Amino acid sequence: FSISEEELNLLENLEIEKEKLISERKMLITIREKVDFVSDIFKKYNAEKILLEKVQEEYKTAVIKSEKTSVIYNEAEKAFLDEQAGILAQKLSDGEKCPVCGSASHPLPAVMKENAPSEAELKKLKEQNEKDRNTAAELSAKAGEIKGKTDSLKLSLSEQSNLLFGVIEFEEISDKLRIQKEKNIIETEKCDDKIRLADENIKRKNVLKTSIASLSQEILKR
Repeated sequence: FSISEEELNLLENLEIEKEKLISERKMLITIREKVDFVSDIFKKYNAEKILLEKVQEEYKTAVIKSEKTSVIYNEAEKAFLDEQAGILAQKLSDGEKCPVCGSASHPLPAVMKENAPSEAELKKLKEQNEKDRNTAAELSAKAGEIKGKTDSLKLSLSEQSNLLFGVIEFEEISDKLRIQKEKNIIETEKCDDKIRLADENIKRKNVLKTSIASLSQEILKR
């Protein structure tokens, strides 16, 4: 046996080894695609969760504002009606029937309110209150819609994570995805290095085969 023949024997079955490595790499790519798929759901879930928290805060602020403008409007409406009653009371005299209650006796006539709003001002306050209430209602509906999406994404994320990692707690998903990504990168790089080495050895094997064949031909010619 020559050194070339010994080396050639060591390089046998390289093609089979390379096919195994290619299969291993395909499996790693499949795992990476699954991890990327779950990671994409996780990103969407986080985005919807952040949006939900934002809209919920906007809703709380809108409710507080709506409640304040409701109080302001109700007080203004009472002041306006009290003033109207005071105006009527000024025109009443004993024995004359009240146009509101019909009584001819007026022992405690209404007193006119100071700083009472005009009808136009009351209308403006009413419109503002209705606008604030509508804003709160719209934000409530929007928050409900986003919460539905968030819950749906959370359920999908849990299901897909359990398929990928086995049954795990929801809080573990983020770390599991990160660790699996890092592991996949390292294993893929190692596999690529082995494939490159296999290619180099296959080329070396073919060179040795050609060299040995040439030597054999020369020996036969002698």
